[in-house]
Amino acid sequence: MAASWIFVDVSPRAPGHSVIGGQGTLVVEPSGGVGFLTQGMPGSYPSAWVSCAGNCGSLANWSGADTPIQGAPSRAVRYSAGVVHVTFHAGRSSAGENVIQYARRTGSCAVQSNWQVF
Repeated sequence: MAASWIFVDVSPRAPGHSVIGGQGTLVVEPSGGVGFLTQGMPGSYPSAWVSCAGNCGSLANWSGADTPIQGAPSRAVRYSAGVVHVTFHAGRSSAGENVIQYARRTGSCAVQSNWQVF
């Protein structure tokens, strides 16, 4: 059964980012493409969107772009209208409480201005 799996290391498409923290953010597009968010670090570096539009078994078909999300994404969901909704851990408040924020993308995930962080 393992012979039917294809493994591709996509980390070269998000240099300087941890691809480990995005396991709950895989989104499948209607076209069959896929994308996910890498882990960001509040106040240090943003999360990146890594995606493939097709033939995802080849690294050449993957791309990555920074987003305005400053934190560790926990979940991402894409709805039929094409909007991707994301929750992420954005650090701690001055009282030491976890800060969870919400973001959404209304166009291409690779374009920073298409992301709204609330």
